[in-house]
Amino acid sequence: MRYMVARLTTTPPDMLEVTKAEYGHILAAGRQLQRLTDAEDKLELLIENFIEFEDALLRIALEERASEPIGLVRQYDWAHGRRLLRTLNRRLANLVTAGKLCEDQLGHDIRALGWLTSAEREEYERGKKRILKGCFGFSMVRKLRHHIQHRQLPITGLSVSGDRNQPGEALRYRAIARLEVHRLREDPRFPPAARKKLEEWGSDIAVAPLVYEYLEGIGQLYETYRIVTKKLAAKAEGRLKTTLKRAKEKFGAVDPTVTLLREYAGGAFEQDLQIFKDQLEYRTKLKNKNMKIRRLSNSFVSSQVTLDDSLR
Repeated sequence: MRYMVARLTTTPPDMLEVTKAEYGHILAAGRQLQRLTDAEDKLELLIENFIEFEDALLRIALEERASEPIGLVRQYDWAHGRRLLRTLNRRLANLVTAGKLCEDQLGHDIRALGWLTSAEREEYERGKKRILKGCFGFSMVRKLRHHIQHRQLPITGLSVSGDRNQPGEALRYRAIARLEVHRLREDPRFPPAARKKLEEWGSDIAVAPLVYEYLEGIGQLYETYRIVTKKLAAKAEGRLKTTLKRAKEKFGAVDPTVTLLREYAGGAFEQDLQIFKDQLEYRTKLKNKNMKIRRLSNSFVSSQVTLDDSLR
């Protein structure tokens, strides 16, 4: 059997023969990098669900601002309110499901794959325990996910209003999704200690601050994952860059896309893996963007613009 790095866009395809050991190392590096890239893609999936959750709240507030009757008392539309609650619960359910996917599959990567040392795996588990202990929203939303799955949808209240921080300021419209804490007593699986902690905040509490802390906890978990896989990622990326460089020198092409092929004795080929130049850049760019999730509580989105803003 022969082992090839090939450029299949030519006829006949350009071939660079490598040893069996080299082929195995390149193939392993490609699969490792793909696994690391998949992890960042899953976090991006979670972030997209968060954006949709926030978008639903912002849209509700915007519609209230644009349609609130001046000097009149609006008649409450019960059916419309139910539809809004259903939308918010759907967004939240999607978000925590994506979060569960991220958390579980990171753990699978750490435990099941033989690419990391025992010390690196232990470092990840210690980091996860620190996050569970130190990030209240992270641990609480994990419990709410079980509540959603086994008992009921948690968002049962919605307050929408315009208010001012100080007299004379412009009205600030907000939509606040609320959780009635007493309903958690109906769930025997929900830890009483956690429920009592929520009750210290009030009888019904805003869900969004918990969501922000949950996402920040996931972000911290990913940062731990990136730390323990840093050496692995650098080694895999280095091997693939070297392979692409050799292919470029051999084929005389600009940034070629190459394929790993095995040629059998009868002349048949089997394709194992494709390597793209932008594959090496994609994970780094996505990782750098995803790191912002660790600081959600320190910012908010507003469309308010003043004359001073327009003059800048």
